[in-house]
Amino acid sequence: MQEFLAESHRADELRRQRWLIFAYPMVVMCFAAVVLTGVSLFVTPVFIDVFNEFSLELPDLTMAIVVMSYWIRGGRALVFVAIIAVLGLLLVIGQRWLGSARGARFTMPFGRSNSIARFAQFTADLLEAGLSSANALRVAGFTTRKPRLRRAAWHLAADLERGDAPVVAGLLTEPPADRRSPARVRGQETRAQRRSLTATVLHALCSDIAAPSRIRLLREISECYAGRARIHLSWTYGIIEPITILMVGLFVATYVVALFLPLVRLIDGLSG
Repeated sequence: MQEFLAESHRADELRRQRWLIFAYPMVVMCFAAVVLTGVSLFVTPVFIDVFNEFSLELPDLTMAIVVMSYWIRGGRALVFVAIIAVLGLLLVIGQRWLGSARGARFTMPFGRSNSIARFAQFTADLLEAGLSSANALRVAGFTTRKPRLRRAAWHLAADLERGDAPVVAGLLTEPPADRRSPARVRGQETRAQRRSLTATVLHALCSDIAAPSRIRLLREISECYAGRARIHLSWTYGIIEPITILMVGLFVATYVVALFLPLVRLIDGLSG
């Protein structure tokens, strides 16, 4: 029970850090949007009056900034943002629905590694508690939020109850050459399970080894994938922040240059 709670706490902590990774750029971009709105409402109109007073020919970059300012002041930008938000929401809902229907969803690398680590640890805990391999796989399948991983675990549990574990382990390496043979079809299903459960987890569950060795191997696999998830998470967290700051900085710099570029040309013309 102590190991179960520790694994749950570790998985929840990784999930929390994952949300923090995406929360930071969202907060920065929202703050930049508020600043952009304020500049478009109070600062850009002053520059537009100067441009009109001197009848300046505006560069394309400045014209784009002026048009965007008109959009923000007229409320069209809100409609554009609302359309993007609705499309993003529909994309997330559609991706989740297709993932549940087809058993395939896009996941970040650390999300998949975290799911496999949690699944392997829970399976080892259940085996140590005295459950059979098939029942342990079924119960562990309920602990994962990945439909594809859950279905693969339940299919493997059915194979173990039928006594197909040696067959499954053998098909991991050399599937039969006859495409129409039942063994060939079974090999294709096994390879699909391997993509979800990974070959190492399948080897730990299907190999003819003693129960203590199986439990220890599953826990080592869990530690390996947990470490991989932490590495992916730290790398992602370390690169998203500077990229977000760089993008916002480039946009602000472009905005400022676009506003002052006609004035620079005017000063050059007057001085010449």
